[in-house]
Amino acid sequence: LQTIAKFEAARVGVQWGDVFMEVRNCSFISVLAMMCLDIVLFTALGWYFDRVLLKEYDVRLSPNFIFRRSFWQSIWRSADGDAAATAEEAALQGPSAQCAAAEEVPQALRLKSAASGCVVR
Repeated sequence: LQTIAKFEAARVGVQWGDVFMEVRNCSFISVLAMMCLDIVLFTALGWYFDRVLLKEYDVRLSPNFIFRRSFWQSIWRSADGDAAATAEEAALQGPSAQCAAAEEVPQALRLKSAASGCVVR
């Protein structure tokens, strides 16, 4: 942040031509790279702790779940094309296909939404 502050204090600002220019042994591109690395690192940590820490209505996984073959097999199985196609078909059929208590959309509303360009299934 001090590198960015130096550019702003000199009323130059950070521009694409200045990306590789070093100020006190640090360039703006290195600052951007570290911010991208931080985003990846903290996202991975958040995902891990979301699975491991106990929540009120969720199932907690063991801390070493990431090293188990069964976890990765379930990930690859759920990423299979058949499962995705089934989920896509269920989403296209609407909530009434997933829940028996959901009310069917009346035909008059279907016609009105089709005339406006919206699709109601």
